[in-house]
Amino acid sequence: MAKYVGNKGKVKIDSVDYCAKSWELTEEVGIIDVTCQSTTAATARSYMSDGLRNATGTITIDMDDSKDPIRPTIGNAVSFELENTHKKYSGNCLITSVSTAVAVGEIVTVTVNIQVSGDVTIGAPSA
Repeated sequence: MAKYVGNKGKVKIDSVDYCAKSWELTEEVGIIDVTCQSTTAATARSYMSDGLRNATGTITIDMDDSKDPIRPTIGNAVSFELENTHKKYSGNCLITSVSTAVAVGEIVTVTVNIQVSGDVTIGAPSA
């Protein structure tokens, strides 16, 4: 499992770019057991080396008066670019859940949970 975090990035929802206040992206590999049914020894178990790749994430967005309130539909496909001081992570994802919070005297924040669809591209951060 690899976990990446940061506080810079953007997510495009319904053709609108939103700035990420904070984010977290987790990549995992699900192991696939390919042991033959007739194998009896515990040490004879074998697994597919690449497994099932999976990446999920959470993006927290500050809302301000310059943008329409975010109203993403669960299940919508969106693109994302997330950065920390070391790398930029980008790709496409599905929105799995959305929640809105407002603390007294604070800016409205929207938390979007995602399931990555396809590969996560890792590159150098923006200058």
